[in-house]
Amino acid sequence: MDAYAKALDSKAWGEVIAEGIDTKEMESYIDLLEQAHPEMRKLYKTTEDYENALLQVATANKKMEKGVKSLSSNWDSWNDIMSDSEASASDIATILPDVNDALQDVLNLDTTEFAMLPPDFAQKHWDLIQDVVNGVEGSVDTLRNMAGQEILMQIDGVVDPEGNIDAQFLALHEKIASFDQSQFTVGVAIDPESNADFIAACNDIIQKACMTAEQAQAYFASMGYDVKLKPVKQQVTETQWNHVYRNLYDAKGNPAGRVIERAWPSTFTGEVDALAIETITPNGSYGGGIGVETTAPKTSRSNASQSGGGGGSNHDPDTMEKRDTTKKSDTVERYREVSDAIDNVSDALTRAERAADRLWGKDKLAAMRE
Repeated sequence: MDAYAKALDSKAWGEVIAEGIDTKEMESYIDLLEQAHPEMRKLYKTTEDYENALLQVATANKKMEKGVKSLSSNWDSWNDIMSDSEASASDIATILPDVNDALQDVLNLDTTEFAMLPPDFAQKHWDLIQDVVNGVEGSVDTLRNMAGQEILMQIDGVVDPEGNIDAQFLALHEKIASFDQSQFTVGVAIDPESNADFIAACNDIIQKACMTAEQAQAYFASMGYDVKLKPVKQQVTETQWNHVYRNLYDAKGNPAGRVIERAWPSTFTGEVDALAIETITPNGSYGGGIGVETTAPKTSRSNASQSGGGGGSNHDPDTMEKRDTTKKSDTVERYREVSDAIDNVSDALTRAERAADRLWGKDKLAAMRE
C-alpha cells in the first residue's frame, strides 16, 4: 500500500476522508481487489491509472455500502413514517434529509447531481428502497435506472401528455442503460470509434432533450459515467407549410369563411448551438466492475421498463399497502450477509462471465481468491 500511503493527500483520497470512509478499511478493501484480480493491472497504461481506478471503484462501493447501512440502521423508524398514508408532511420532512443523504451515497451522486432528482424521489420509490435494504437481487441497479429516468423527466419536453417519458427518450435511455459494456474499462475514456452506436445514443439523448451541461452530467452520473462535454453546431431541418386560401360566400354574397385551395411545404436547414460528448468515462459506480462495466440484470431493466414508461415505479406511498418489517437487527444482519460479497468484478481478460448485480464486502473477495 505504499502508493496509496503516498496518495493520502490527493483529491481522490480527500473525497474518501470527506465521505467519512475509514482509510485503513479502504486500503484493505483495495488490497483484496488487487489480490482477487491481479490481471486487471494489464488493462491500464500506467500504475497511476490503475491505482486511481481501484480507488475510484472502492470509493463508489464504500459510499454505497455506507448509504445502505444508514438506510438499514434507521429502517424501522423511517419505514413507519414513509409507509403510513396518514403521516403528516412535517413527519416526512423531519426524516427526509437523512433519507436523501443515504440515497445520495447509494446512487454515488454529488450534491448538485442529486438535486436534479425530484424532491419526492424517495417517496415515489420507497418500496424499491426497501428492496435495497433487504438485499433483493438487482435492486440497486434498478434504483439507479429509475434515478436516470427521473432526471430525464425534469427536463422540459421529455414528458408526454400522459405524464410518462416520451417514447423516443425512453428508447434512448434503455439503449444507453442496456448497452453491451464489457469492453468498457473503469477510469478509461470510451473509444468513440469502436463504440460509435453508444456515443451516438448518448449525443442523441443530450441533443433531442436539449440538456444543459448540468443536466447531462447528472444524468450520466446516475448511469455510472463521468462526461466531458463540448459545444457543437447541430444541423436542424424545419418544414413550414404555405397555403393559398379561397374565400367562400353564401347565396346572398356574404362572406362564409374560406378553405385551403393549395398547400406546399418549404424546408429550411440551419445550425443551432448544442452539446456533445467529448469524453465519457465509466466511473465504477454502476455495476461495480473493475476493468469492465457490466450491465444491470435483465430482470431489473425489464422491471424498470414496465414502470409505465416514465420515471416513476408506479408505487404510490399514499396508497401503498404497509408491509411487515423485520426487527432492525435482523435487517442489518441481512445487509451484512449481502455486503460480504462483490459481484460484477468480472474477469476482464477472458470476459467469459459478466456479473449481474452489484455486491460488496471483504469476505466475498477473499472467497474469490480461493
